[in-house]
Amino acid sequence: MVRSFLVMLAVIGMFLLLLMLTPLAERVGITLYLLKTSHYRKGWESQPYTYDVSSSGDTVVFTGGGAGGRDLYLLDTSARQVRRLTKSEGFEHEVCFLGDYLVVTSVAEKPNHPLTSKNLYLVDVRNGAVHRLTDDYRTYHSDLFPISSYELLFTRMRIDYSVKPWGLEVEGSDPRWYILDIRSGATEQVQTQNFDLNDAFLNGIFRDRRRIIQTSIIGDRYDLFLRYLSVPVGTLPTRSNRTVRLTRNGRDAVIAPDERSIYYVSDHSAEGQSSIMQLDLTSRRVTPVLLRDGFITSLRVRGQWIFFLQSSGTDISLWRLNLRSKTVEQLLSPARFANPLGG
Repeated sequence: MVRSFLVMLAVIGMFLLLLMLTPLAERVGITLYLLKTSHYRKGWESQPYTYDVSSSGDTVVFTGGGAGGRDLYLLDTSARQVRRLTKSEGFEHEVCFLGDYLVVTSVAEKPNHPLTSKNLYLVDVRNGAVHRLTDDYRTYHSDLFPISSYELLFTRMRIDYSVKPWGLEVEGSDPRWYILDIRSGATEQVQTQNFDLNDAFLNGIFRDRRRIIQTSIIGDRYDLFLRYLSVPVGTLPTRSNRTVRLTRNGRDAVIAPDERSIYYVSDHSAEGQSSIMQLDLTSRRVTPVLLRDGFITSLRVRGQWIFFLQSSGTDISLWRLNLRSKTVEQLLSPARFANPLGG
């Protein structure tokens, strides 16, 4: 009886001690973290490299090995010269061109636990000057989609936690979509009525903002859909008027500059290959563009060029395809991503 009572007191004492240490655990990340959302992956070093291409196609911005795990670099696609743009203890993650600037999601301090926020920053391409756009506590900002030269569509996800006997259990809320105007810094939440932008993976938005391309998981494959909206995506409530299936094996679509076609990736899992395909949105004709060994992601179309990432195992490299000559050239090797400046 006495032993059971002492055990019970010990359990209560440990629980109270855990409650007292929760703020400390939140700061230094010494508690066991269990995650219930796919939006965070433990170990920031395992996050994939990202990139974007200027509208002219002359400059590539990419995340590569750096002081805080990732920094931003610029690649001149003609001279093949790399210039470092940022050097911080932060971890730069997603990046995109927005007019004459870059918008990047970054963890301001070296991340050591999942409660570390990921905020938006504006970077001047000319001199690397950085301006913080958001300063939200325990929040992830992700999924960057430029919709004009000064407006950005993105998601914001709140990170919450609860104290459990085994430690701190982290839970991510459903992402909510916002539009940011970099001129004023104002953000407005996107309003939808009979659908949710999180129902599928958003791939692209047409210039009229009344049509969007999405990737959905159907069984064991990815399919592309074109959704027609009642009003342009924005702060006015919009409804989904209809949805059209475009493919039966397609993902990661990008809209061609003339908006008459899309380019997308089709997987051949048994052979370990991926193809880049072109789909005419009027005739629905599909044209094979390129077949590659490995896994293709992150398409960008700039003029006569298609840029893409190709991965095999843990190695990732950046390539571009000339649509006229059909020649393919490597821009960044796995070693260049890891050590952009060489040496």
